[in-house]
Amino acid sequence: MAVNVLNYKKLTGKGTGEPKEYTVAEIADVYHPNLLVNGDFQINQRGQSEYTTSLAYTVDMWRIYQAKVNVLENGVKVTATNSSQTASFTQLLDTLNGVHTISLKANGKIFTFTFTPKNVEQRFRCDVFNVYVKNDTVKNQTDISLIVDIGKSITVEYVDLFEGNIAYPHVKEDYQQALLRCLYYVEYGEFACQYNNTTYFISGFTYKFPKKKTPTIEFIKTVVDESGDVSGTFAVQSQNSWCCPFIRRNNGSAVGLGNKTLNVRVLITCEPL
Repeated sequence: MAVNVLNYKKLTGKGTGEPKEYTVAEIADVYHPNLLVNGDFQINQRGQSEYTTSLAYTVDMWRIYQAKVNVLENGVKVTATNSSQTASFTQLLDTLNGVHTISLKANGKIFTFTFTPKNVEQRFRCDVFNVYVKNDTVKNQTDISLIVDIGKSITVEYVDLFEGNIAYPHVKEDYQQALLRCLYYVEYGEFACQYNNTTYFISGFTYKFPKKKTPTIEFIKTVVDESGDVSGTFAVQSQNSWCCPFIRRNNGSAVGLGNKTLNVRVLITCEPL
């Protein structure tokens, strides 16, 4: 099989630079980006080694339903926890159109298949799980899920999604690049916010990286001058895709607290729902 690659020389330093047909083997060393975010499961900003829940996010951009996820050194283990229901491990993307190919490694085996997303579900059988693909026309997104059989578990090393009909060799994504792609959707941050001793409001913070859309912000911990944990007494007053301009004190005015520093640890997320 041959593929026309116009910039093969630019990418690899090989060839003449002229348009021609190159075999798949000749272009195997060219990096083909994974359309899935955090497909190697390297980024885990929530910081837990195990997630057990009916419906929630786990490692960045991956959501579970009726499952437990254990974060491994090289991948994740997904276990179905409901004795009467399958489990799902899901990433939601902007709507995909046209031919795409998924390549994944689970339980030591590599599975690949090519599909065209549709508004009805498609399932592809792989060992003790199915890969589920469906376009959601209401939410304008594509659901890509690993559906684990009742009572079963799978160890997943990676999931790759490519545009077109070729399953390219897996290349583990550079950690910093993977993190930057995740920061567009989710960010764990620690910020110092300053009281002004005059109002209910405290100066906010700017995210490390702008978000795709206005996120929700969860306070994990708030500390006044490192003197004690005051979680639950502060809330976000306003936020946008770039920053949280103000924080509000829930249980009264900030007046009287002096010109102190409020140290906050927050999870900022606009991961798809």
